[in-house]
Amino acid sequence: MPSWVLQPEDGPLCRPGEVAMLEARFCPLCGTAMGSQRLGDRTRPVCPGCGWVHYVNPIVAAGTLVDEGGRALLIRRGVEPGAGQWGLPAGYAE
Repeated sequence: MPSWVLQPEDGPLCRPGEVAMLEARFCPLCGTAMGSQRLGDRTRPVCPGCGWVHYVNPIVAAGTLVDEGGRALLIRRGVEPGAGQWGLPAGYAE
């Protein structure tokens, strides 16, 4: 294993098949200390400075770019985050 790979003396950071999840203490966009806010059915880390949300739910998703004669197919988001904004057709895989 390369020497730059973190290898803690107490063992691995996570077991095989798991993802090591780190708690966001500061916003990666503006540097403000993170707060928390109820969003939907759970409380999530949210930046009080710029509104960035740290979603701790690594799941498989897919998206596509549909190009027809130089035109791109876009969707308008109906739900948060980004309700009303334009985006590419995409979704979560179950």
